[in-house]
Amino acid sequence: MGGTIALDLAIERPEVVDALVLVNGGTSGFRAQLPADVTPPPFEEMERLWETKSWERLADLETQVWVDGWGQPPTRIDPELRDRVHDWILTTYRAENNEGEPEPLDPLASGRLGEVHAPTLVMIGAADEPGGVINGRRVADLVDGARLVEFPDAAHMLHLEQPKRFIQLTLEFLSEVDAGRS
Repeated sequence: MGGTIALDLAIERPEVVDALVLVNGGTSGFRAQLPADVTPPPFEEMERLWETKSWERLADLETQVWVDGWGQPPTRIDPELRDRVHDWILTTYRAENNEGEPEPLDPLASGRLGEVHAPTLVMIGAADEPGGVINGRRVADLVDGARLVEFPDAAHMLHLEQPKRFIQLTLEFLSEVDAGRS
């Protein structure tokens, strides 16, 4: 939910945001309309597993959605990276820490993207869950001057799958923003 929170902050408190880098982030109030032939991830099942504390099954399912990329084979990603992220997810759930819930904007960000005035870089993994891909493209279209970069061979965890490219793009973007302020 980090991208959603960052986007909300850029709208609600623009004076504290010099630049915005969104990586497979969401938008409060936006639900993508998927094409009829696209199966959405099982978010309701994930919620049910959360409520029943079925941590192992939830970690497996979240790994399929966020690491493999929904509908992608588990062999798409490096097995060591896949196992490491799966273990992080499972360890986090087993700790059973209380999670805070973000306070959404009123009105929600989905109708307020034109209020983002910070230089914005949107990065999406083309193998991410389909609603996230649609959302990323929409944000890049509706935020004035936003730059969209797609990672064709990455899913939600593109920063872990392609860290060198991710770091290079982020640093180049922030350098451009910094140079534009002088």
